Amino acid sequence: MKGNILNFTAESAVHAFRFAKIGTAEGKVKEATAGSVVFGATTDIDAESGHPCDVQMDGIARVECGGSVSVGDKVAPDANGKAVKAVGNSCAVAIESGASGDIIRVKLVESAVNTSMEFTAEEAVDANLFVKAGTATGKVKVGTVGATVIGVAPEAIAANAKGNIEVAGVVKVKAGGSISMGALLVSDANGKAVAVTSGNSFAIALEGGASGDLIAVKLQSAYTPGT
Repeated sequence: MKGNILNFTAESAVHAFRFAKIGTAEGKVKEATAGSVVFGATTDIDAESGHPCDVQMDGIARVECGGSVSVGDKVAPDANGKAVKAVGNSCAVAIESGASGDIIRVKLVESAVNTSMEFTAEEAVDANLFVKAGTATGKVKVGTVGATVIGVAPEAIAANAKGNIEVAGVVKVKAGGSISMGALLVSDANGKAVAVTSGNSFAIALEGGASGDLIAVKLQSAYTPGT
């Protein structure tokens, strides 16, 4: 089952069936490397530097093995973007086995398909802000520094009113400072997105922006760089 596919520009030569990461410039991608943040997998077409490169963001993708992989293994990229057994963070689960050089199917872990859930705002929440869990079940509050982000409010929600929260996928969030494409993000004191300095991150920037800008981000479960 193919998922959402977005088009980017290859910053350098990108092979087919490799995990992909954000490049150094907006709209560009590179083959993922060991320990990098993966946001998808390339499709069945190689891309030369400067040429269009399709990246599958979710669903069942095909990736080349960089070593022996067994069905059910959590996998991550090696130095060349190939799938190997994960030691720390993983980006996919193998749904078939393979040896080095084999193309196998994997279930990408982080979904780019937006998923929303209804919550009650414990306090007024402006649009395009990170939110955290409130003090009671089913309630949310504006995200704060160090808080675990559970999603983004796509529209403003009045205090004690119900509203939808995007808890997965690609969403727009307000920047609380200068953000570079590919930056790992957390909430500032007012629910705005800022680059992580340490600890867990909860989203990856798909475009850059200045303070106050709305930028596209891909929500992800808690991720600690370097682990």
